[in-house]
This record gives sequence, structure tokens and C-alpha cells, in this order.
Amino acid sequence: MVVPRCRWLHDTTAALTRKDAANDDGAGSVFQDRLVTDAPHSDRSPHLDSKTHLMTAKKGLAEAVNHWYSTNMTHTTEFPSSVNARSLLLPYTLILLGSMLAIQAVIALAGGEITLLAGVLTAVVGAGILLWVWRNYRQLTHVRFGLAIAHAIAFAAVTTSFNLHAALHTMSLSSGGADLESAAQVMLAGPWFGATLLMSGAWGLGLLIHLIGSILGRGWED
Repeated sequence: MVVPRCRWLHDTTAALTRKDAANDDGAGSVFQDRLVTDAPHSDRSPHLDSKTHLMTAKKGLAEAVNHWYSTNMTHTTEFPSSVNARSLLLPYTLILLGSMLAIQAVIALAGGEITLLAGVLTAVVGAGILLWVWRNYRQLTHVRFGLAIAHAIAFAAVTTSFNLHAALHTMSLSSGGADLESAAQVMLAGPWFGATLLMSGAWGLGLLIHLIGSILGRGWED
């Protein structure tokens, strides 16, 4: 029994020796890997070093571009969300045109004379325009050139209706026996002068100033 027990002891010692050697080899490889990973920057491959610098430069450039875009380009898009201009301005235009046609009908029924009733109705239309702009001011500022367009629509509807009526009335007077020059003098001597030339000139100047200011503001008047 002495011989087998010695052989068993010998085999066990050899196995433990091989296991310790394997552990030492594994630890050595891990240690070598750590040495390679933690090697100084100067010991690395030049190709790897240049690639690292290139990736760092690309990342820095992307961050710089994103920062510039967020601070400059997004400023022009910080305006409120857009509004449907057609649903906002089309009813306003149609109602205004209908109102001015009604006023011109009142003038025509009075024999082509601008009476006190026609003047009062025109003033009511002007007050209605101001009230509509006041009630829809916030939505108009959400439409580029919204206020300027509403102003131009009002100017075109009011002044064009009076100017066209004045032209038709002048031609009717000239066809009734008086020459065109005499009919024009009659028109300019009465209330038609203020309703046509005077109103068109004064209001047109105000509209021009408004348009220039709107253009300078790039269409936004918030």
C-alpha cells in the first residue's frame, strides 16, 4: 500500500504544479495586455495616432457647426407657428368688397352725389377695419407681411371703389351733354375730390411707409 499512495501523491503534486503554471501564464498574458493598453502615447502606432486626431477634429467641427446653427439659424424660425392666411384674409376681403359695393350703390341712388349717409357709412367701414385688425392682430403677426397685406387690401378696396365710381360718373356726365373737361371740373369741385384724389394720396403715402417698415422687418411685425 505504500507504493500506490506515493504514486497518488506524485500525481496530485504534478497536477497542482501544472495548474499553477497555467495560472501564472494567464496572469502574465493579462499583465502584458495591460502594459500594451497603458503604453505611453509615444509608443503607439503613428497610423493609430493620426486616426485618433482626425476623429477628434471631426467631432469638434460637428459640435462647432451645431452650436453656430442653434445660435444663428434657429433665430429666424422662432416666430410663432404659421396661420392659414386664406381663411384669415379671404373673408375679410370679401366682406370689405361687399361693404364698399353697398356704399357705392347708396351714392348711385343719390344721383352720384356723396351724401352725409355715404360719408357715415364709409366711416363705419373704416372703424370696422380697425376693429377687425385689433381683434385679429395676433394672428396677423403670425402671417408674414400679414398686417401690410390687410392694410393694402383695405386701401385697394376703398380707394378703388371711389375712383372707379368717380370715373364712371364723369363719363356719364360727359355723355349727357357736357364735355369731359367740364364734367371733370364738376367732380373735382365737389366731395368727389376728397373721396378720390385726397384720400388716395394721403392713404397711399401711409401705406407706402407701412410697407417699407414691414420690408425692413422682413415681414414680421410682432
